[in-house]
Amino acid sequence: MQVENGVNCLACRTYHTAGSCPLKQAGVESCNLCGMAHFGHARVCPHIQSETQVRAMLEALRHSNEPEHLVNEAKRYLRGLKGHLVQMKRQKEAKERAAREAEAASVFQAARAPLWKSAPTVHF
Repeated sequence: MQVENGVNCLACRTYHTAGSCPLKQAGVESCNLCGMAHFGHARVCPHIQSETQVRAMLEALRHSNEPEHLVNEAKRYLRGLKGHLVQMKRQKEAKERAAREAEAASVFQAARAPLWKSAPTVHF
């Protein structure tokens, strides 16, 4: 059934009338780490985008007095997140290295070109 003025909501992933998202009734929950409200499903919190912060959270979990099953789940999630961050960092470094090498190769090729090929021809 199509709703007049309906939208595919990114927050609740359902189709409903614009402005009447059921999540509005639940209220806003703030992140315990940064105090901001994070809507959606992406990893938008700056604390979980930093490898240093994730390591600090893992260290804090070692001293947590929460139930063991919750601590284990949190550790599992954070270890996976840390692995993802490390992988993304390596990919970024590899791209930057490849770009530098390509630039160096082009400069080297230009330097190796014979002068008679690179100099403009002058006809008298």
